[in-house]
Amino acid sequence: MINLDTRLLDKTSPDGLYLLCRIAAYMNANRFCFPSNKSLAKATGFSESKVNRVKKELIEQGLMSCDFRFREDKSQTSSIYKIKTGLISVFVRGDDRSELTPPLVTDDTPTVVTDDTHPLSLVTTREVLEDLSIVQFEVLDNSETIVSGRNWSSEEIEDFENQFTASQQKTTPTPQVAPPPRPKAKKEKTDDPAPIRAMFELYADKYAELNNGVKPEFMVKYTPAMKNLYGILKARSITSGYIPRDNMEPWRDFLTAWTDYLAKNEKEKWHRDNFNPLNFFSQFNSIISKLNNRQKTEAEKWIDFARRNGVL
Repeated sequence: MINLDTRLLDKTSPDGLYLLCRIAAYMNANRFCFPSNKSLAKATGFSESKVNRVKKELIEQGLMSCDFRFREDKSQTSSIYKIKTGLISVFVRGDDRSELTPPLVTDDTPTVVTDDTHPLSLVTTREVLEDLSIVQFEVLDNSETIVSGRNWSSEEIEDFENQFTASQQKTTPTPQVAPPPRPKAKKEKTDDPAPIRAMFELYADKYAELNNGVKPEFMVKYTPAMKNLYGILKARSITSGYIPRDNMEPWRDFLTAWTDYLAKNEKEKWHRDNFNPLNFFSQFNSIISKLNNRQKTEAEKWIDFARRNGVL
């Protein structure tokens, strides 16, 4: 049985991960194994040249090491591989064992796993314990290797299986189910607080009074200025203690007062030539100052009196 940490997925390529799993299937308790290139090519379906290329990738990534072995006649035999990461394990995590030097292996030395031995991933827990070809070596603290001929009883094997199953259940995290997404609250449609169309129509009428009945065309660039003026004039009206009878009254009063002022003051040629919302906004303080300092008509005086006394 091979255990993988999901972090290993980000550390190597799909081919590297597959080959590492195949090599780990031959791994013994010391994290050593020595399958031949031919066996690895057969197990993975790769060509032997691709096996060598992917092995080099795993070695450069520090996931395993490879030590070459030679016979007495100097000919090369299968290499010894060692798993170098704790992100993959077979029963015993690779980094939970002490760093042990592998025993000298020759053609006459019995091996833990041979090319004819089934990979560990293909056998069950009971088969592993009953197969002495897998457990014939025991690892000692002094790095010596001895052959163990102990036979496991059926009761010991069953007890081991129960302990192993219980440990797997404890360490397996409970999958967390994400809560269903909250439905997005529907935004209520609100009317534009500044009635641009109605404001422009009032402005166009006052423009025509100063320009022989010719009305201007609407321009998009007027929109921001009219929105700002709408808010400013409404706020000034409320601050003065007068609540407008309708939302257009402050704008209507402003246009009326400014148009009358320009009609009576011929010296204000620049303001007459630039009678538009952009100029109203940029010159607002100057315009209000001129309107406050002018002499009011009797009608305007009556309107101010009526508003102060709550008549209007």
